[in-house]
Amino acid sequence: MQPKFFKKTHCFFWLLGGSAIIWVGWRLSFQEFMFSDNSPHMTYRVDVHHASILQRLIHYELDEPVVVRLYRIEPRGLLGKSPVVDMSGGTAQVSWHTAPPLDFNMVYVGRDAIFNNIPSECKNQKSLPGCPKDEK
Repeated sequence: MQPKFFKKTHCFFWLLGGSAIIWVGWRLSFQEFMFSDNSPHMTYRVDVHHASILQRLIHYELDEPVVVRLYRIEPRGLLGKSPVVDMSGGTAQVSWHTAPPLDFNMVYVGRDAIFNNIPSECKNQKSLPGCPKDEK
């Protein structure tokens, strides 16, 4: 017959072990924030995150694996998320092609993360500097 102290201690260690397993699982799937960039007219935002430990293990051939997310600022919303891409060699430059004169409705992050069919910034907001005036 065991004293009550040992039963409580046993339960404590199970709780501690379960908490450690949950923490390790969370840490393996956590993506660490790298940087953020806003579009020229503050309509869109790109967030770049380091890939999680699990994603790094899966994509072991990439030197600097990242995940890129594109957001609309107002109204708030996620427009797209890239697969795990490589940002090695200092290629983390963001190119916005969403306003004149380069209104191709595309956003490039590095050489591998490309977002297509992004609405133009000038059509969403009136009288922004650099946008052509609407003719009536």
